[in-house]
Amino acid sequence: MIYFIQASNGLVKIGYTSAAKVNGRLSALRVASPMLLRCIATMAGEYEDELALHNRFATLRTHGEWFNPGLELMQFIQEGQRTDYWTRAIAHAAAIGRA
Repeated sequence: MIYFIQASNGLVKIGYTSAAKVNGRLSALRVASPMLLRCIATMAGEYEDELALHNRFATLRTHGEWFNPGLELMQFIQEGQRTDYWTRAIAHAAAIGRA
């Protein structure tokens, strides 16, 4: 499961965990963060999909798995509520060498 967690300062974490552990992952991050965190979206996916998304949004990366909430990323998350969009977007990123 790929998750998108947004901090109160706007930064977005793109991460991977098993579907059953998303809430636990959010709880663990909240304990270690001085910022308020909320899960803004999840999508089906594997570790390789997480890496593809990190590569796709590399220009927005601030550190580690945290990214600035740029227009492309936020549109991806909003439009991604349709699973077929995410599937096509990841495939497209891989096809053009961004994955």
